[in-house]
Amino acid sequence: MPRILLVARFDDSTHSHAALHQRALERLGAAVTIFNLEKTGWLGRLTAKDLKGRLEQALRHADPDVVLITDGEVLREGAVDALRGSTRARWAHWFPRQGHDGSDLAQAVRASDIVFTAGAAMAEHWSEKSGHLVHTLDPACDPSMHRPLRVREPFRANVVFAGRASSYREGILGQLVEFGLAIWGPGWKKTSLREYCRGEQLSSDNFVRAYAGATIALNIHREAEGPLPDGALSARIFEVAAIGVSQIVDARRELSRHFLPNEEVLTFNGLEELRDKTRHALNDTILRERMSFAARQTVLKRHTYMHRMKELLTQLNPEAR
Repeated sequence: MPRILLVARFDDSTHSHAALHQRALERLGAAVTIFNLEKTGWLGRLTAKDLKGRLEQALRHADPDVVLITDGEVLREGAVDALRGSTRARWAHWFPRQGHDGSDLAQAVRASDIVFTAGAAMAEHWSEKSGHLVHTLDPACDPSMHRPLRVREPFRANVVFAGRASSYREGILGQLVEFGLAIWGPGWKKTSLREYCRGEQLSSDNFVRAYAGATIALNIHREAEGPLPDGALSARIFEVAAIGVSQIVDARRELSRHFLPNEEVLTFNGLEELRDKTRHALNDTILRERMSFAARQTVLKRHTYMHRMKELLTQLNPEAR
């Protein structure tokens, strides 16, 4: 199995997914060395070299077969262009987040050996635009973390959303306060929904608790940035399904690639439909149990990070190289 240098931001809140990617790769037998783009602690900030220098040192130490990058900063600072020719490794970029404007992805197509992005529409767009194949690799879940739990206050609520505040999300969630709304995530204390915010910073464990305590989980995707095709799914939809909670999701073009709409997850296209489906789901225990069971079975069979990393390693195939 390959030696992989995983270049990402690692923490236990906003960037907690990086550790899940690492865990899945290691479970598949890869030898993973991490390169944390976060300069943690005051000593790290004082002694850190520039990004190119730090990455060059990591390459010498790890001697990887593959450099896997999940953050555009490495591209924006020119580190890939400067270092790619100095190592035998294949350089791969994965953009697992939906809603980006594509600028980093365009650079990655030029500067990398292989590129993965969330969403088939985005991958098709950049494949046609660049003349190079961009692979689709969506986010997923880790069932060892995203699992059903019994929780207590303050993690019990009828309707739960966990994610960053935006005016778009504020307008939607403001229509649901009468149903027993609880919100988690940065920025909500500065909005009109501040009294419904139960915490702005969520560790990965508390993210699971927040949704495990929901009767209904809400999934409102970020707005697309710019005119590029969107419709990809966030990691949240897979994570909530693995936690075993029924969810209502804003209708996404690519939802049916992974789930059966209104059988495994409820979807909505407007505020009135959202209110009607929220009211109905809160009053229908059998519906919620049937949907949550079906969605959980689907993600366990097809949408874990083990599935995603196996596909990524198959595409990279460094041994054949």
